[in-house]
Amino acid sequence: EQLSKIGLVDLTKQVYEHQLKYFKKYKYDIDTIFKYTYCCIVVNSLKGNSTEKMFERWANNNEIKIKSPPAILDQKYHTDRLELNNNNTIKSFISIKPNSFSNNYIQYTDVFCALELLSSITNIEWKIFFRDDNGFSIITRDSLSQIEKAKIKENGFNYSKSEKIELESIINSMDSS
Repeated sequence: EQLSKIGLVDLTKQVYEHQLKYFKKYKYDIDTIFKYTYCCIVVNSLKGNSTEKMFERWANNNEIKIKSPPAILDQKYHTDRLELNNNNTIKSFISIKPNSFSNNYIQYTDVFCALELLSSITNIEWKIFFRDDNGFSIITRDSLSQIEKAKIKENGFNYSKSEKIELESIINSMDSS
């Protein structure tokens, strides 16, 4: 919640500096990062709310049982919904994207890697649903090429240790509730 009150300029600086941690260099200039951050925070957030509502209706019509995850999974690990099985246990971590989304893993590395990290800790699959003309299409690890799978798996395991520790704590608290 505290991070949600941070200004766009400050957030841009944080994202810019995070490149060193993730890419080991500054891959993009500050203006590009600002545009990306603006698009993610302002534009996609507005689109995301309507896309998520549309997904809920679509999932219900397609007998996919879902619930909202803990806020931190949505905010930090791109998990918009949890798919449940008949026993109400988590079947998959779901990320919901607008129709502008594609499975270009280079462009959306953070989404794939965050979901892969979740999966590596829990042994629970992830799914990305993105809007299309007929409702939603799905991307799973199995739908990716071997090269894409290897890249995502490698980057997912390279998340910082503190993020893994934080995530394990969140997952453990979900199991007990």
